[in-house]
Amino acid sequence: MNEAKTFSCNDNGFSIKFPNGLTLSTRFGYANYCENRDNEKLLQSFSKNAREPYESLDSNTAEIAVIREAGEFARGKEGDSVKGYVEIKEWLEVFEWCKNWQK
Repeated sequence: MNEAKTFSCNDNGFSIKFPNGLTLSTRFGYANYCENRDNEKLLQSFSKNAREPYESLDSNTAEIAVIREAGEFARGKEGDSVKGYVEIKEWLEVFEWCKNWQK
């Protein structure tokens, strides 16, 4: 069985796995709940059939999710498994929460 690495990325964001087993998923590409949600330039990259390279993927907001070690999504205060349009200040707060979480 392959153990997940600490850092991973794909074409719409990245994930960080903490030593305590939590993973913070951060996505900011086309169709994610961020400022790029309807970005037509990224639509081609989103499609598995037609990949059109773009210079970079940039955003001031991101969609985040906290994933537990067994693979289930943690739920936020409102009961949602993902949170959209997160700015850096809030992302850092979630990062700290994940880092300090204990089983």
